[in-house]
Amino acid sequence: MDTRTTTAHDLARRGLLLMQRWDDAEAAAIIHPDAGNDEAVSEPPAARGRGPAAFKATHDWLHATFEGLRWDVEELVAEGDLVVARTVMRGRQVAPFATYGPDGRPAQVLASRGRPFAASQTHWFGLVDGRIVWHAADPRRPRPGPAARLGAAQPGLPAPLGPGPAAPAPRRRLSAPPA
Repeated sequence: MDTRTTTAHDLARRGLLLMQRWDDAEAAAIIHPDAGNDEAVSEPPAARGRGPAAFKATHDWLHATFEGLRWDVEELVAEGDLVVARTVMRGRQVAPFATYGPDGRPAQVLASRGRPFAASQTHWFGLVDGRIVWHAADPRRPRPGPAARLGAAQPGLPAPLGPGPAAPAPRRRLSAPPA
């Protein structure tokens, strides 16, 4: 593994650890001042800004609802200034969980059931000058919203950590291809 890949992997791990246990000095070291989080559209307005303060707002929002929050990294892949982490987010919901609409007001609130949860996720990090400049989670596939991840059903989407809908069977050729 080359030095650039090692550095990218390290930044992704440090970014996930920062969301588990906030540290202002670590945030300043790894989060670019202009960094944005694509996931913040459904988070409180303070999380929709840029830089370490916005990422701290995401941390605070999550930790107000979840106890023992952590991301277990299962795989890391880096290419240039992009690193992807396949993770399982784990914790226990201890307070109501609110997502926010475009107007910044709560759009959905899920009552706390005090249950532990585990949700499979991917986290995508863009890097510039040795820092995280953007973050997105599961950006290329439809996914259950936060309510479904905590156990509420959403029509048409797989249950959290469930197998999801069965893939269609491959089509079989009924005859040999033309020569």
